[in-house]
Amino acid sequence: DNDEIAARAVAAMKDIEAAGLKVWSVHLPYSRTLDVSVTDDSLRNANVQFIAEMMEMSAEIFRPGRFVLHPSSEPIAPEERPDRLANSHASIGILAEVARKVGVTLCVENLPRTCLGQNSTEMLQLIEGYEDVRICFDTNHLLFQSHADFLAGIGKGLIGNVHLSDYDFENERHWIPGEGQIEWGPLWKGIREAGYEGIFMFECYGEPNQLLEARDMLIREAEKQ
Repeated sequence: DNDEIAARAVAAMKDIEAAGLKVWSVHLPYSRTLDVSVTDDSLRNANVQFIAEMMEMSAEIFRPGRFVLHPSSEPIAPEERPDRLANSHASIGILAEVARKVGVTLCVENLPRTCLGQNSTEMLQLIEGYEDVRICFDTNHLLFQSHADFLAGIGKGLIGNVHLSDYDFENERHWIPGEGQIEWGPLWKGIREAGYEGIFMFECYGEPNQLLEARDMLIREAEKQ
């Protein structure tokens, strides 16, 4: 329940502060049932309400600059995709208002496979009309569009956060940067040219020393561009 979630969040924040860290972003909860695009209106409204409560709680405890939201779960059948896109867009509008109220930027994440947000066209559709909503660009979620085409498609100024990890272009893998097939120098140059000025936010499996090596590799590759 919410009281237990709050207690665990407070305990986590104590550890974060003790380590001398600051919270960059909070990933909002999601699951196959906790989905803001579902066609059942009562369930969707309940999901949006719960996520709104988590946003208010997280803003107070963690004081992040960004919230990351999944626009859907999966599987999504082709015939229901238009309705799911419309539902997710409406839900994002409600949650964007909550984000404004608590002073945090809402970032919608691009997703793989049959999830919503699988390309730049769908991402723009999901955030259309919400001028302060941004995109969380997950580099290992693009399965139907190249990184360059995705960045060109969304244009400049819309990336508010990144999830950096590597993959084989066949499915999401969340490998450490350098372990897959992404060419990191050109990609990071493209991300910067798209207007993102934030940090390296990794979302991958690995030990701290491996992530430090990956960070140093990204810096070297970026400097070559």
